[in-house]
Amino acid sequence: MDNYKRHLSDLIPSEAREQAICSEAEGRDRISLPAAVDLRRWGKPFSPLNFQEKIIEGIKGLIDYGPVKGLLALPTGSGKTLTTCRLVLEALCHSSSKKKNVIWLAPQRELLYQASEAFQAAWWAGIGPPSLDIRIVKSKASFSVSSRPTCWLMTPKMAEGLLRPIQSSCDIAIFDEAHHTAADVFLEIWSAVSQGDEVILALGLSATPSRENGNELPILQDAFSHNLFLPRLLGANPIETLINDGVLARPVFCLMEDIPLYSKHKGHKDQRAIRNLVVDDKRWQCVVNCLCHKRTGKVVVYAFDKLHGRFLTRHLRYLGEKAEFVDGDTPLAVRNGIFERFRNGDTRILVNVKLLIEGVDCPAAESVLLTYPTQAQIRLHQMVGRVLRGPKIGGTPEGKVFAMEGSQQWLDRILFRGDYRFAGWNVKEL
Repeated sequence: MDNYKRHLSDLIPSEAREQAICSEAEGRDRISLPAAVDLRRWGKPFSPLNFQEKIIEGIKGLIDYGPVKGLLALPTGSGKTLTTCRLVLEALCHSSSKKKNVIWLAPQRELLYQASEAFQAAWWAGIGPPSLDIRIVKSKASFSVSSRPTCWLMTPKMAEGLLRPIQSSCDIAIFDEAHHTAADVFLEIWSAVSQGDEVILALGLSATPSRENGNELPILQDAFSHNLFLPRLLGANPIETLINDGVLARPVFCLMEDIPLYSKHKGHKDQRAIRNLVVDDKRWQCVVNCLCHKRTGKVVVYAFDKLHGRFLTRHLRYLGEKAEFVDGDTPLAVRNGIFERFRNGDTRILVNVKLLIEGVDCPAAESVLLTYPTQAQIRLHQMVGRVLRGPKIGGTPEGKVFAMEGSQQWLDRILFRGDYRFAGWNVKEL
């Protein structure tokens, strides 16, 4: 069976984008794959690194003693999705349940497509049950319980109307970007989904387990029973360890020269003051000069808002640059085409607004450029994380961060602090 999967994966062309149905000899088993998926995108079947293997084996060992509920903390760019998908498929084989169904919740549809690809990368490597369905649930009508093991991937908004059938058929529940559980509607859905009678694994995923955002932390701790899972091999500063091992790229701060200084925000909600700063003539020219004349390579630009992003993209095109704009309102099919052109090098500058921040993978980015000042540590961490894919996982040794004066101290504080603070968590090192 394993050899058959590997052979069949090599036969599927890399440009496949439509729904593919692959049938085994004599029609005994099959896997149905969702649309808009490139099976060769990962380059080769996923093979866990040492610390990822320890996580998988550690959580599987905990399942032997009963249901497991907790939060898995791994830095941005270290393969949370791939690691978790492999863990899920191995846990399905490990389970004595006859249903073997998975619910994967994520706040954005892009994250669901990434999880779908990661499940396929693990399954085609010969991991998991011999027969498997992977379904992105886009409507209530598309949700149906199958006799075969199934991975349902959906947003919490979609799950809200499907709580009863999910509760009765779910063995494993995963919540990507788990800090969203602090919101009332997300917490209600997660609590209902993760407390099913036969759930053997309820796992949240986060790159920032100790983030401070109002009363978010205690809510997060209660939702995941105060259990925090950490890879022992990464030590007290996982980001530094992963950079030294080549799993993450080393961020290099590049100061945008001659940009007007900005001392402080006039107010947290004073959006007009920040907008005037962003579109200031001198600042605008400095951003454009940096994009056109600095060695940024393929660069992801974070615009302040949609109007700013569209005008910047139009101006760059006028100057002869290969630039495209994408945001949350860009249709998915159009968005996939934009990402593909960026990946292939047909587009060099990808301007976005709040899209390529939270977990959404940005293919082949070599640098990021921040057009506006931010001291929000979580957002800065997530934006910089788009270029932290290291050489061991197909990235680059360095990821350039073009920003204004003052951003470097925040970047260093986020990435290279001596230790995380885990007050209130029951830490389990795997």
